This record gives sequence, C-alpha cells and structure tokens, in this order.
Amino acid sequence: MAYLLNQGTSSVSIYRVGKDCVSVERIQANYPILPTGSNTSQWMAAEIRVSPNGRFLWTTSRRVCESPSESCNGTITTFRISGDGTSMHVVAHTDSGGHCPRVFEVDPTGSWLVVGNGGIEKPWFSTPAEGIRNVRVLRINETTGVPARVAAGRYDMGWGSFGSPGGIAITGGHRGSNGRRLG
Repeated sequence: MAYLLNQGTSSVSIYRVGKDCVSVERIQANYPILPTGSNTSQWMAAEIRVSPNGRFLWTTSRRVCESPSESCNGTITTFRISGDGTSMHVVAHTDSGGHCPRVFEVDPTGSWLVVGNGGIEKPWFSTPAEGIRNVRVLRINETTGVPARVAAGRYDMGWGSFGSPGGIAITGGHRGSNGRRLG
C-alpha cells in the first residue's frame, strides 16, 4: 500500500501498488486529517509517516495564523490502519508543541516521534520562548499509537542562524531518560 498526504485538501488517500511496482490503483480517498469543523483554508498538511509495524499512520498539519490572539500550534493526527492496510480511522489529534510542524520522524522501534516546529515569522512573535522553533520528542503509546509529551522533550532552536528545521534523521543506539533504547 501507498499512503499519499494531500496538502491542498488536508487528507490522506490510500493506493494499492501492483506487484510490478508500476501499476497503482486508488482504493480509498480523502481521509480528513483535521479535527471535525476545522477551516481547511487555515491549515496545510505537512508530512506523513507509517509506523515500522504498519499499524499506525501519522500526519502533521500547519496552522496559518493571521493575528497574535490565535493559537497557531500545529497538529499531529494519529490513524489506526486496518490489518490489510486498505482503510484506517482517526485515533487522536495531538498538539505538536509548537508552531508550524515542518518535519517529523519516527524512530525504528516505533516508540518515539520527533517533530521539528518552526518556520512562521510574524511580527508579533518576538522570542523563541513563544515556541516558534523547537524540536519536541514525544513517546508513542504502543497500544493506541498516540504520541505524548515527555518531561524533558523540548529543545528550543533559537533565532537567526539555525533557520527552520529542514529534516530529522534518527539513528540507533540512543537511550531515553528511562534507559529505554531510542532506536
């Protein structure tokens, strides 16, 4: 199966890829990634990942804000994929922990999700403490697939020299604060 994130409609489509790896057939279209009632013109889909075990799919969405009074934090949507991969349903919508989640990655064990937030520069955001550019480490619940914050899981990137996060890669051999291997 192939899962396509549709930026313009903030949705996911499912395709069956033929054994020849050339033929493609759309089998399900337009699973919405935003919470019910969201104004799709204010959001842009960003990235998509499938868990190593194929049970879960995550997407990120970036909110376009026009004033400082709006909450501009992005969203991570968790889907549960059916056993045959041909359908799925939304499990949860989780705050990304910052504005404009540009990139994210899931570690090889499927236990951790690391999201890079950043990229919106508006005149009313004046310091990195406002959460513009940061990296968040989230633990993935192995039963539900829903990512959740961990106590020491925020790393501010600051302003200027770093720019916005452009990619995240996770390697094996690291351990979290609880001693659990991160990949």
